[in-house]
Parts: sequence; C-alpha cells; structure tokens
Amino acid sequence: MSASERSGRSHRWDNRYGQGALVTRAPLAPVFFRSELYRRAWSGKPFFMRRTSTNAVKIWAAAAALLSAAPSSAADITVLPFDAEFAQIILEGEIVAGDDTKFFEAAKPWPRASVVLLSPGGLVAEALSIGSEIRLRGFSTMVPSGDGCYSACALIWSAGVRRYMMPDAVIGVHAAYETIKGRDGKSEPRESGVSNAQIGAYLNTLGFTAKAIAFFTIAGPDEMQILTPAVAQVLDIDLFIQDGLEVITPEERPTPRRIAEQATRIFAVSVRCGDILGLDAEAVRAQGVELLKGGHDLFGGEMFVHLIPEYAERWKQETAQMKDPGWCLQSAEILEAEGHAVVGLSSPSFDCGRAGTVSERTICEAPSLWARDRVLAWAYGALRDHLESDVFEQVRADQRGWLARREACGTNITCKERVYDARLREIGVM
Repeated sequence: MSASERSGRSHRWDNRYGQGALVTRAPLAPVFFRSELYRRAWSGKPFFMRRTSTNAVKIWAAAAALLSAAPSSAADITVLPFDAEFAQIILEGEIVAGDDTKFFEAAKPWPRASVVLLSPGGLVAEALSIGSEIRLRGFSTMVPSGDGCYSACALIWSAGVRRYMMPDAVIGVHAAYETIKGRDGKSEPRESGVSNAQIGAYLNTLGFTAKAIAFFTIAGPDEMQILTPAVAQVLDIDLFIQDGLEVITPEERPTPRRIAEQATRIFAVSVRCGDILGLDAEAVRAQGVELLKGGHDLFGGEMFVHLIPEYAERWKQETAQMKDPGWCLQSAEILEAEGHAVVGLSSPSFDCGRAGTVSERTICEAPSLWARDRVLAWAYGALRDHLESDVFEQVRADQRGWLARREACGTNITCKERVYDARLREIGVM
C-alpha cells in the first residue's frame, strides 16, 4: 500500500526522515536538514504536500487526482544580481525533487541574497534543505503579493535571518499528513506524527517558540492557518513588513517575547549597573515598568506570566558568567541598538560642556562610546579607592598612556571603540 504525506490545503509533504534527525537540536540540526545528509540518513517512500485547489475541504482529494494524472514540474529559480555581492533569488512554483540542489547552485556565488517565495508547497525534505541553506548562509526571505507561500514554502520562509512579507501577502501553514487507501479503495487523510515532529525540530532550531510551532502544525488536513503580521506578532515571530519603499521593522511592532526581554534587561540594569554606569536606578526601573505596561496594554498581562521569570533567570545566569561591568556595557549597547537607550545614559562620564579637545568632543558626539567611557571611569575610580598608593601609581601611568592612544584616534570613532575595549580588557573589566 503506498502512502503519500500530505498537509491540509493542497500541499505535498515529502518525508525521508530517519531517527538521527529526530533528536537533533540547535545548533547542529540545520546541518542535518541539508539534502545531501537527508539522502544518506533517510530511507523509505517519499511523502508529498501540494496545493491543487482553493477549496480546503476538497484539497487532499484534488491533490491525489492531480498527482495521478500528471507529473510534477519543478520550481522556477531565477537569480537577479544587484551587484557583485548581492542578488535576489526568486523561487516560484511547486517544490519537487532536485530543487534543493538547483537552489544550492543558484545561491553558491552570492555572499548575500534575498530569497523571494511564491509557491504552493512541495516536498518537505527539499524545503527543509533549502531553508537550512538559507539560514546557514545568512540570507533573508520575502513573500510578496501574489499567489502566496503555503506549507513547505512557509518552512523555507521561516529560515530567513530577516523575514519579510508584504501587507497583503498570504502565508499558509498546517499539519503534515499522509493519504492512504482504505479498503474501499478511496484515499483518506491521516496526520503524521513523525513528520510533524520533524517540522517542529526544524522550527525549534530556527528559534521559534512552542506556541509558534504549534500554530504551524495544528491545523488538520482540511484546514489552513493563515499567518498574518498581527498573528506573527502574537506568536513571537519577528518579521519586517515591506509596503512599497516603507519597511516596518520588528522594533516598531515588538512581540511579547521581545518586550519581556527588553523590560527585564532594563530591570536588571537598574539593579546591577546603577553605580557602574552612573545611573539613577529608580529612573531606569521606571523605564522598564513603562515598557512592560505598554506590552500589557497590547497583548494582555497573561502573555507575560511565564516570559518575565524566564528572562529574569537568563540575566541572572549571564551575570554569573560575566563580570557585571562587561554585562552592563553589553546590555547598554543592545538596548541602544533596539531603540531603548537606557534612561540617563545620555553622555560620557565627563561634562561635555567642558570638552577641550577634538577627541573629547568626538566622544561626546558618539553614543557608542558613552557606556564604555562610564564603565572605564567607574573601574579607574574603583582601582584608585582600593589599591595601595604605590600600586595605583602604575595604574595612573598606564592610564596616561592610554589617554594618549585615545587622543591619537582623533575623530575616528571605530578607532576609539577599539582603544576603549583594549583598556577595559587590560584592567580586567571585560
């Protein structure tokens, strides 16, 4: 009796899964999802997923009829070079055997690429292999307006290091299942736990949460889950919305997880970094409260019940492994990059109104140097207060030499960053 692996609304799944890939987790799993290794590790008949009808109720029957009537045609893979380093790779049509190899060959010359997807789905092994290649190479993915990106195609889209979709793009997902012939000779759909477990493992390696993985696999054979930007936000799936020339970033429409991560990091900064960064701890704490309150207003408080303790524990473990000054510096930089500069961290350690050199004025104009300067000033003061005077004289001499190197950087901010980092490592802060 032959069996074909199917998934909901007209999409074919191919399952060549073996036990080795079942147990792989990040960061090793993406390698095992490469097609070459699939073919070595997996055996058995292929399973399919293919879109054949817009009527979800009749999808699996229509797919079976189409597959028995005509062979599948491969996806079209087109490369549009923009310059010597970047290209747009367009994948359109059904994903069939060999398309992963075609994709590897098309992608091989390009250090950077954006992969545009319009596909009804196809073979899962090929989709996971293409997705793994995209993630390993650091490519972005995009679903434009048009026919949509369903099932196996959605798995490829998920792998982008930056995921884009247009506001009216359609991304459809649902559980994998197989069609079997009953005693009456009619095809019947049956969900496949093995295939859904493999899809879950793949999405887990990409950093998807349990609730996002459930969303991808919970819809039955005659159902389809549509992933909209609003749904993605609730599911903690970061994406960029491309609307013409305008791009809405994940920072502009944060997920509950992103809000929890940022708010709890700010709370930890208020507790651990007040003296080190010269901050008003209560003002910083109020910043975290305001951010979390905004999250509650957007998503409801219950969304954060488990997230807050999770991230509080993470920062506790991180600060146990790192020295507080290094963690505070790292956190200040992360929050600045994410659009939540720490309240009060608005200048270096010295009064910019009295900046007397070109180098000092450059520091005052470079936010990336402010936390570094404050941490170094705190460390220098701590050494002065705790070392014997004769020992500290050597520290003072070293600091003068460092100041000369900093001045020699002039207006070169990158040079100053390197000089600050070297001095922080030298005195044991980083």
